[in-house]
Amino acid sequence: MNPPLEIFEQHNIQYDWKTLYAGLLLERIEERAIVDYAVDYLTAHPDTNNPHIIELAWGGEEIDYEKLLALITGRSWTYDRSVESDEWSIESRKWRFGVLVTLSMEDQEDRDLLEKVAEVYADFHYPEEMEAFIHYLPPSQDTGSLPDSIEGPVSGLMDEFRRFLRNEQQYLQNGGTH
Repeated sequence: MNPPLEIFEQHNIQYDWKTLYAGLLLERIEERAIVDYAVDYLTAHPDTNNPHIIELAWGGEEIDYEKLLALITGRSWTYDRSVESDEWSIESRKWRFGVLVTLSMEDQEDRDLLEKVAEVYADFHYPEEMEAFIHYLPPSQDTGSLPDSIEGPVSGLMDEFRRFLRNEQQYLQNGGTH
């Protein structure tokens, strides 16, 4: 699932070239969205003469989006996520939040949503902060009576999920500080 950049705008989460670069590495953004962002950027900043941004605005299949975004951002994050920087962590969390919010807005049963949330949990390498609402994990000490099965009541898991989204949104709105 690739959430549109509008999700960030709707939830007052700042995004920039680093966010797009992380989204590309995480395979969460379409190349078309990168082109659109570059066009919008050039429209808002007509004096920009960065050749990499101009090339992105032209778009096309022959463009190396990853290389251009790395040049624009001045970084090249490693694929070895075991050595995550704070900056990578924040950008990755923006995309995880975007995916989860997009899922939460879909018209579906809570059980189906929790199944999809568990897939996101796996896609983002099993972040500890999501464990409280992953249906197949045993309840933590903090959650006490939450079910450890999708067959059990899901209201506690959904409450934890909603609480997580609120906290994550606040964290991201504050630029990655609590």
